[in-house]
Amino acid sequence: MELLPPAMGQVSLFEGTVAHASFDQWWAGYPRKIAKPDALRAFLRVPLSERHWLLECTPLWVAAWAAEGREKRFIPHPASFVNKGYWREAPPEVDDAEPAGFAGIRTMLANESYL
Repeated sequence: MELLPPAMGQVSLFEGTVAHASFDQWWAGYPRKIAKPDALRAFLRVPLSERHWLLECTPLWVAAWAAEGREKRFIPHPASFVNKGYWREAPPEVDDAEPAGFAGIRTMLANESYL
C-alpha cells in the first residue's frame, strides 16, 4: 500500500491532531469563550510557521487586559483576535499611575478629614 501526501488543502491526520491539541491549549488560555468553531477555523488558517507566535503572544494580551481591568465583553472574540492579527502586535502597555484626582481623595481618606 502506497502512502500519498494529503491533497492540496487537506491536512494529514497527524497534523490535524497536533493542530487541534495546540488549539485546545490556546482556547484554554483565552478569556472569552464564544464561537469556538469560528475560532478553530481562524486558528487553523494561521500558517504552521507562525502558530507558535500566536501561542506565545496571546498570554501577553490576556495579562494586559487583566492589568487594565478590561471587562470580558470588551475583549475581542477569539476568531476576531486571530483574524485581525492582534497577536502579531505587542499588547498595549498598562499605565500604573492613578487617574487624575485620585491622589487627593486617597490623602483625604487617609487623614479622615472628610468627617
